Amino acid sequence: MEITSAKEDPAWLITCSRKRGFCKVRRVTPALGSQALEAPAGRVYNALMKRTQNTAQKMETLLRELREKEEKPRLLLHSCCGPCSSSVLEYLLPCFRISVFYYNPNIYPREEYEHRKREQLRLIQAIKDEAILRVTPAGDKADGPLSVVDALHGPQDSETYAFNLPLTPELDTIDADYDPERYLAAVQGLENEKEGGARCSVCFRLRLARAADVAAAGGYDFFATTLTVSPYKNAPLINAIGEEEGERAHVAYLASDFKKKNGALRSNQLSKAYGLYRQDYCGCAFSRPSQAEL
Repeated sequence: MEITSAKEDPAWLITCSRKRGFCKVRRVTPALGSQALEAPAGRVYNALMKRTQNTAQKMETLLRELREKEEKPRLLLHSCCGPCSSSVLEYLLPCFRISVFYYNPNIYPREEYEHRKREQLRLIQAIKDEAILRVTPAGDKADGPLSVVDALHGPQDSETYAFNLPLTPELDTIDADYDPERYLAAVQGLENEKEGGARCSVCFRLRLARAADVAAAGGYDFFATTLTVSPYKNAPLINAIGEEEGERAHVAYLASDFKKKNGALRSNQLSKAYGLYRQDYCGCAFSRPSQAEL
């Protein structure tokens, strides 16, 4: 597991391996490369694991409190793609007024970026359509939940595929320009880092910093990211970066581990039901199955 350490030097990373019994502290800079030292793992690893477990519990406590409030707080949700956002939106919409912020300058090539963005917008429109379909033509509320999937494609084998949403979900979108040059400048010198390493932590920070700035400028109560729904993403690292960027921008970061409680499984179910495009690589050119020349 990797997690950033002190705010004053976000290039520091801690990699913990309980099995091997050590913590490796790495400082990564484009100019100096990697410098590493090792220390006993024990207490550091256990603290990080406890933090991961507590994140889901704290989220549940917060959501229970928010369900009791008349006015929902505003949340800016950074989304990496439609599939990842599906179960996250289902989970959070009962408690927040959400603006989905699609900012992913890491995605390469542009055609891939546009494809993923279209799928994100299509999912959001489907959620809104489903809310409309919950009301009968006569204006009376339907007896039970009605899935837009059923309306468009016929009944599904299992009701678990239907979105479980408020009658009138408060949902909109904020788009961002495609800006791959900014990403490439940020990761310069880290192109050969392994997937999930220092290059990815820089990418997380780039996107979360922008999300924090947009949330602060827009007067949002919270910001969050869908990145933690992926089993392949490091939730403690993402949350550490999000909290730091939230402090910097003076806006609350909603720490999460959306993959918990079958969140990743649920996103797979909803993606299949809505026929969402599911990419086979994270997004950047360096993570493609066969890397393309930039």
